[in-house]
Amino acid sequence: MTMQVQMQKRPRWFPLFLLLLLAARCGSDGKSPIVPPEPLSTQNVLRLADADGAAGTPDTLVLSLNNVTDLSALQFDLSFDPAILTVTGTLATARSAGLETFLNTGSGTARIILVDLQGVASIATGDGSVVTVTVDVDAGAAAGASPILVENASGVDITATTLSVGGSSATYTVH
Repeated sequence: MTMQVQMQKRPRWFPLFLLLLLAARCGSDGKSPIVPPEPLSTQNVLRLADADGAAGTPDTLVLSLNNVTDLSALQFDLSFDPAILTVTGTLATARSAGLETFLNTGSGTARIILVDLQGVASIATGDGSVVTVTVDVDAGAAAGASPILVENASGVDITATTLSVGGSSATYTVH
C-alpha cells in the first residue's frame, strides 16, 4: 500500500499579497522600503509630472510609467512639503485598470501601492499614466515652487519577481 502526499500549491496572487503585507508593515516613513534586487540593464521608470495650483484648492498629480515588463504590482513613496500639500486619494488609470490602489499617508509622505490581488490584471509593457493622486493645497501655502520626490519605487512582474523601478521627481508650484 502506497500513500500519496499532495502538496498544496499557493494561489498565483499569494506573492503579491506578501508584497502588500510587507509594504504595509514598512509604513510610509521611507526608512524601511522593500529592497529590490540588482537593477536591470533596461530599467522601468516612474515619472511625476510638474503641477501647479492655487492655495486652498484640491488638485491632481499624474504619475506615468515606462515599463519594459508587464507589472502586477507597483509601489512607491511620494515625499513633499506637508505645509503645502496633503495627499487625499489615489485612482488607477485606464492603463492600470484591474489593479487596486492602496494609500498610506504620513506627514509629508505617502506610500502608494497598485496591486492585482486576483492574479489577472497587470500594467502592460509600454508608457503612459498609471495612477492619479489627489491632493489638497493648504490654504496658507505661500506662492512658489516646492519639490515632490518619487522614492523607494519597485514593481513585481507577473511571475512575482521584484523589479527595480526608477523614479523621477517633480515640482509643485503654488500661485
